[in-house]
Amino acid sequence: MVFDFPADADYHMIANEPYIDNIDVMHHIVLFGCESQDTIHRPGELFDCQMGVDPACMSMIGVWSFGMNGECAHPDMGFRIGKTGFKRGIMQVHWNNPQERADYVDSSGMVLHLTTKLRKYDAGILFVGQNYIHIPPKEENVVINGSCSSECTKTLIRDEVKIPVAWNHMHALGRAQRLELIRDGIKIKDLAYDPKYDYNTPVVHT
Repeated sequence: MVFDFPADADYHMIANEPYIDNIDVMHHIVLFGCESQDTIHRPGELFDCQMGVDPACMSMIGVWSFGMNGECAHPDMGFRIGKTGFKRGIMQVHWNNPQERADYVDSSGMVLHLTTKLRKYDAGILFVGQNYIHIPPKEENVVINGSCSSECTKTLIRDEVKIPVAWNHMHALGRAQRLELIRDGIKIKDLAYDPKYDYNTPVVHT
């Protein structure tokens, strides 16, 4: 669903809380900020996204997944919305109905916490991973490697970036996941390492 943010002033979104109506079907929620108001769909309009993203709304600014209680931004940062920030957002809700029940309904969403007391830094989310993964049959263990190249990060990142939190996300077949920071071919550190990953209990690494 597309909706307008308040535009009377500059705000920082400093937290979000999930509002989960039917946990039996909720899979995850993604909130995107729109760089322009030239969105394909109008505010208030519901539509089937087919897991796609509106070209005007490519910035992920909030996430809820099963097992998470919501997100509180680091005290020095917030996601800028309003006059000089995101003026419009898209909330994308993903459902999972393994029982294939036709009687389920859901009205889940997010409660957003805003402040006009702007913090030192504007926040953002960097989403790294694969769109498509091929898992061959009858294999006990499959390792998938991906990377964001230096050419990519030089385009995306023009200034110093501070990373207060990181977390991994996979589905039921995932067993372990690691996010590494590599500079000039040398590993600096793990940003998020889950040697025993469980979709139901995600770990937020601070």
